[in-house]
Amino acid sequence: NFARGHDAKSIKSDSLLNDLEKRISAFNVEFKDNEDASLFVIVDNDTKDTEAFRVRLNEVSVRSCVSIDHVYCIAVEETEAWLLGDMAAIQSAYPQHYDRILSKHAQYTQDEIRKGGTWEFLAEMLTKNGFKHFKRINPTSADVGRVKSEWAERIGAHLDIRGNVSPSFQYFIGELDKRAAV
Repeated sequence: NFARGHDAKSIKSDSLLNDLEKRISAFNVEFKDNEDASLFVIVDNDTKDTEAFRVRLNEVSVRSCVSIDHVYCIAVEETEAWLLGDMAAIQSAYPQHYDRILSKHAQYTQDEIRKGGTWEFLAEMLTKNGFKHFKRINPTSADVGRVKSEWAERIGAHLDIRGNVSPSFQYFIGELDKRAAV
């Protein structure tokens, strides 16, 4: 059980993690006869010790008797950290904010669990009048989700996957490379 809190974000996140055993078991049944199948489970880690969290996730696989190739890739703190791992990609996607990105990015510690949040830091960086203005123009979680998708698409188009400095992103790429080499 991954339960940790009673706020809406924790309940949603914990529900997905608590369903992980069922979900991974279903993938295992579906792909057990496909020797080329690999299951990548990518999760955000907002507060937990990353290695202890990975151990807990792997325990789910053991309990579920998962036999297919699988790996847990943990984005520390959020997947937006993977975007922040390539400042040049951010600057290419948002050239109108070049100087702001340069100045703000210097304040960012890669893959750090931040008090203010990683996506909020990216919003602060990419919004002319800062995070408060971002929240004013994107008041709902659907609005925020739409903007996060835009960031992923625009910045992702410029990512240098080998030059990205996010350790958690490089772990993900390394796991992809291992499977591509087989």
